Amino acid sequence: MMPKKIAIIEDEDALARGYKDALERVGYLVSIYPDLKTAQHSFEASLPDLAIIDIQLGNDKEGGYKLCGWLRRKSPSLPIIFYTGLDSEIHQLAGAQHDADEYLIKGQVSIKLLRARVDTLLRLVEARKNQSAQANAINLGPLGLASDCYSATWNGQDIGLTVSEFLILQCLIKNPGRVYTRDNLTNALGVTKRIAPDSINTYIRRIREKICQIDPGADPITSKRSIGYFWAVEN
Repeated sequence: MMPKKIAIIEDEDALARGYKDALERVGYLVSIYPDLKTAQHSFEASLPDLAIIDIQLGNDKEGGYKLCGWLRRKSPSLPIIFYTGLDSEIHQLAGAQHDADEYLIKGQVSIKLLRARVDTLLRLVEARKNQSAQANAINLGPLGLASDCYSATWNGQDIGLTVSEFLILQCLIKNPGRVYTRDNLTNALGVTKRIAPDSINTYIRRIREKICQIDPGADPITSKRSIGYFWAVEN
């Protein structure tokens, strides 16, 4: 099997080489890009299997956001991790709005944990590719959910969820009609996630938008004012 290709987009060379060494020790093929344009030029020819992106790239304070959006348009299912020193709520919200799978903060999440998240995301992508029988599929009205491959469909069409969006949706449908607080939904994302409280609202909005792109009249997620959200569609 060919080694998975990891792209590191980081303008601090010493940091980038540290990540590269850690990932190459476990068998990944790693390339470093110091800025947005260099990365885009390379990715036009060949996309990586996963991208680790810093947000501030040199003088471009939003270069990482721009690259994330550009990659999402080219490959909606490509795993993307923001690994950055920006720990404010507004930056974490922006990370969610740009559809990244993970927002990890340097100094709070070690390289070892970063590597673990890389492993997990790539396993999930591989499961999606290899899943055929979908033995653990859940059908709830027009929604189909395959937990083995972290994929969801609406009326048979792939919704195109990120891993974080899938985990939130999976939590909501466990008990249709039950209200899940934002804390409940944050916990569903796993212990390594550090997110701003309003990020949950952003994830919910994006799930709704993706379902509505398939079925404009659909509104399966209902808000309970000041409390949380619940799934309103049953069998």
